[in-house]
Amino acid sequence: MELESHPGCFVWNRFLRADQSVTWSGECSRGLAQGIGTDSWVHGVDRERKTVSDGAYVDGKRNGKWTIRGTSNAVEEGAYLNGARTGVWVTRFENGTTNEGAYLDGNRNGKWTFRDQDGNLHGGSYVDGKRDGHWILRLASGTVTEGAYVDGKRNGMWVQRSANGDVYEGPYLDDRSQGIWVIRHKNGIVAEGPLIEGKKSGKWVERFPGGMVMEGPYLNQKRHGAWVIREMGNVSEGPMKDGERDGQWVVRLRDGAVLRGRFRNDQMVGRWVERHGNGDELTGSYSLGKRSGRWELRRRNGEVHELHFVNGVQVR
Repeated sequence: MELESHPGCFVWNRFLRADQSVTWSGECSRGLAQGIGTDSWVHGVDRERKTVSDGAYVDGKRNGKWTIRGTSNAVEEGAYLNGARTGVWVTRFENGTTNEGAYLDGNRNGKWTFRDQDGNLHGGSYVDGKRDGHWILRLASGTVTEGAYVDGKRNGMWVQRSANGDVYEGPYLDDRSQGIWVIRHKNGIVAEGPLIEGKKSGKWVERFPGGMVMEGPYLNQKRHGAWVIREMGNVSEGPMKDGERDGQWVVRLRDGAVLRGRFRNDQMVGRWVERHGNGDELTGSYSLGKRSGRWELRRRNGEVHELHFVNGVQVR
């Protein structure tokens, strides 16, 4: 690339772009920049970006130690060999963020570490300029995420240990969470099912510390569709919508009773029929999850009794 400051004199630019220009404070020999000096690069259609670098040219190519200062006040330090970055480079940003790692033939290769101003640490290896191998992300909050990159993308099993004690474990494919994931919550809940692009989708099984088990589909991170809930011998079945029970449900209790009625916004509402194992049948309405108003009790022997409830409490 021809120097604006030295017409007829050139420097090597492996990333040549039409919107770039460069000046050089040093010498030129045989049409190429030579020796120690400072070059200034201007980038962008509006020439708004500028980098100023100190170092040495040999036959138009950067060689040896260089220091580069960009428009963002970032400072990069490292070595060049025949115009390509080589060895360990360090970048320090004004806000305290630091990047450090090795180059080979101008590409990131080997171990790299990224530390930001908040204390978060991200480290792993590069191969030919792409992340490859085991990487670990440690957040200042205490959350730790680790797994493998292949050719610059997350692939294979990853584990996230959250600061709150929750653990997420499952596979990535081409940088997207796919397949069956297991989530172990600090409170003892264990959930297992497929994640598609990071969201719960399809059938999940959730086990709670008290023995309750819930099974059913998720849609966009919310329970949606036909679900089954098992707890201490009781079984409930019905639809869920946007994470809440909504529609007609059937509840089979371990003592043989069968309850049928409607949920709305996760609460029992409207008319319910309760058939008990001894043959008795109880019919009436729920309001906001509680028995309300007049109920009718039909005994197996044909007797009929009228009951009244207020906020779930029988008053007569």
